[in-house]
Amino acid sequence: MEGKAKCARDVWIGIREDKKTEGICEHRFREIFPHGHRQSLRPFLIACQDRLHRGKALPPYWKSSPVLTEMHPRAYELLIRYGRNYTPMKWERPPEIEPEFGQCYGNSFGLMGGLHHAGYPRTVYVEGVVFGAISYPMLHAWNALKGRKDRVAVDFTHYPTAHLARYIGIPLTQAEYARLLANTIRKDNWTIGLLHRRHFPAIENELYRIVRARKL
Repeated sequence: MEGKAKCARDVWIGIREDKKTEGICEHRFREIFPHGHRQSLRPFLIACQDRLHRGKALPPYWKSSPVLTEMHPRAYELLIRYGRNYTPMKWERPPEIEPEFGQCYGNSFGLMGGLHHAGYPRTVYVEGVVFGAISYPMLHAWNALKGRKDRVAVDFTHYPTAHLARYIGIPLTQAEYARLLANTIRKDNWTIGLLHRRHFPAIENELYRIVRARKL
């Protein structure tokens, strides 16, 4: 479905407005995650890390779909140790403003700063891994409500199917994100993937300083 879609609204129409297809996706989610949203992605990341340590490539998911090929190998340890599990918010209707299709980093950064939704509650930026019924394991960015301890993922980019996925990631305030961006070579780009293999080495030390300073 997502391969044929040109925008998130196409995905909404193809899944959320087709009860049969939505039922198939819900069944698929239960197959992958028997314990539903109580199930963490941490064991999955540990298994991936172990495979990489043994010099084995990660197997493709869903035929030729890549699995975390863009994630830096050392970013696994960060997520396994400091990543927080998030339960997604189920969107009951499409947002008034459509996200940029396939641009999760820019969408999440924009939402954090309140650029897309006037009056929307302040949010933090979260970057990590998503895996769900129609989302193969991938690097992804989303938001969480600032100050909330229930860790609800607000996934603007994947709003049609966010409730059919599990999330684990590192939350960052706008000031923390700016600190990390200052360490990258692409200072003019506010929408880079921090855990990407090209960017992680530049921000690794500073990101560890941020997460280690927090109370777990």
